[in-house]
Amino acid sequence: MRYAAGTLGQGPALVVGVHASLSPQTRARAQIFEAIGGAMVDSLDPSSMKPDAFAKVIRRIEEPILAAPRAVPGLTELVPGLAVPEPLRRYEIWPWRFLAPGLKVSRVKMGPEEKSAVLLLRAAPGTYLPEHGHGGQEYICVLKGSFSDQTGRYGPGDLAEADDALDHKPRVDSENECVCLAAIEGGLRLHSLVGRLLQPLFGL
Repeated sequence: MRYAAGTLGQGPALVVGVHASLSPQTRARAQIFEAIGGAMVDSLDPSSMKPDAFAKVIRRIEEPILAAPRAVPGLTELVPGLAVPEPLRRYEIWPWRFLAPGLKVSRVKMGPEEKSAVLLLRAAPGTYLPEHGHGGQEYICVLKGSFSDQTGRYGPGDLAEADDALDHKPRVDSENECVCLAAIEGGLRLHSLVGRLLQPLFGL
C-alpha cells in the first residue's frame, strides 16, 4: 500500500518496484491499491486553488526537458547472464567489493536526500551472511539464486521484509550463487567482530 501510495522512500520503493516488475501478482495488487487511492481522491470535495495555479503548471510543462540519465553499466556486466530488472536500469551501480569470504557488496547510487542504504549483495553457494539485526526496516528482493532464514526460503523475484524485531543469519542455498537487491533503513546491528569492523566501510 505504501508503494502504491508513493509514501515509501526512494530506496525501499526501488526494491519493491523491482519485485513488482518480476511478480505479476504483486503488480496486480499494486494496481488495485492505486485504483482505490484514485477513487478516494475522486470522492473528495473540490477545493479552491490559487489564481495563478494553472499558469504555474503551464510554465512547468514548458520548461526545457533535462537530458535523460545516461545508461550506466548494469548487472549484465556485473553478473553474467543476469538480466537487469527495468526499475534498476537507470541507477548507477558501483563495482563489487569484497565484504567477507564468499560475499561481495555493491552500492546503488541514490539521490542526496535518500536515508536508506541500497546495496547489491552477491554471495557464493552455501554462504552464511553475517548474523544481524535491524535498526529499522530492511527490504530484500532476490534477483538470482535463493536464500533461507527462520522466516522461510526466498527465490528469484521474492521480496523479504524485516524489522527491528528480527535477528537472523541468512544462508544461501547450495546450488547457485545468490544476488539480492536490498534497502536498509536505520542501519544494521552486526553481531560478529568482523562485521562490526567492516560496518563503517559500507555505511551500514
